[in-house]
Amino acid sequence: MSNTVNDCIVPSVHICQRRGKSRMRKVEQGCYIVREVRWGMVLDLSGEDARSPIAFTFHGQENQQWEFHSCGAGFIISSVWKNSFLAVRDLKGLQLGGRVPVVTDDFPTCWEVEVMDIGSGAEGKDETEDTYACIRLPHSDMALSFKGGYMRAPLFLAKEGPNMSTCWRLRAVQRSEQVMKNPPISTRGSGCGGETTMITTTSVTTTTRTVVRFVADEA
Repeated sequence: MSNTVNDCIVPSVHICQRRGKSRMRKVEQGCYIVREVRWGMVLDLSGEDARSPIAFTFHGQENQQWEFHSCGAGFIISSVWKNSFLAVRDLKGLQLGGRVPVVTDDFPTCWEVEVMDIGSGAEGKDETEDTYACIRLPHSDMALSFKGGYMRAPLFLAKEGPNMSTCWRLRAVQRSEQVMKNPPISTRGSGCGGETTMITTTSVTTTTRTVVRFVADEA
């Protein structure tokens, strides 16, 4: 069962459940578009400062493409656009157990990526072959989430719980061969189904373009 907004598939949060350890499988290395399940917003590296991971509507360009690289039993996650890594620097805040900002940095943090049970398909995948997963600090209950369902909401770490949305939809894509000097900047937006005006200045060095579309469920 899913809630569909335009071309966004937003599975109900309650169907994203932890899988038993005996059923665990690893996400494959590769390039992904990373969409938060509850709000339908995509993980985006801000075009304003090229440092802040934020919530944004889907457009699929390089600043919304993230490489998952194996690191022991976990992954380091880097931006295709800037080759910077998702990281936690506020160690004091982490010790206090509150919400901790997640940034991009030259020094990566290693993440546990646990495949979730979405109640359909097999091995944490839906009919589109997307993978649903929780991304957390290893050996902890601190997981990635947006601060809300609004445009440019910051990415942070928070304790998992019934009121927190920590389930992410990973769609594998071919890494873009475009070189973007300035990724899209939104001047107006209100979430997955809202209106968004894009102002884009893009320098393209090849004619190859990666296009990814999230297709709505059929009625």
